[in-house]
Amino acid sequence: MIDKSALQSAVKKHLSEKSIRQEDLAKDSGVSQAVVSRAFRADWKHYSPKLRRLGEHVCVERSTADPRESKMLMDALGRLWDGTPEREKLLAELLLNVGQLWEAG
Repeated sequence: MIDKSALQSAVKKHLSEKSIRQEDLAKDSGVSQAVVSRAFRADWKHYSPKLRRLGEHVCVERSTADPRESKMLMDALGRLWDGTPEREKLLAELLLNVGQLWEAG
């Protein structure tokens, strides 16, 4: 996922440098003006494919954070995983399904 402030800054910079309106950026990037507006205000819950497309258009990179460095995430997995391959597979599938739901946004 991308940092909200990074996308917001990139959108604002793009609009300013190109001297274009949100509607123009929406058309150029293939998303709606509402998506551009949400990015402009950093007002979204999930990083959807449309926000990703906009981010790619304004040249924003996705985060390269290593999930293993997240204590909160690792603690949650540690509490749920009992060490068995079956539970490992179920947890992995669950996370991937949640990711698909977020992308479907």
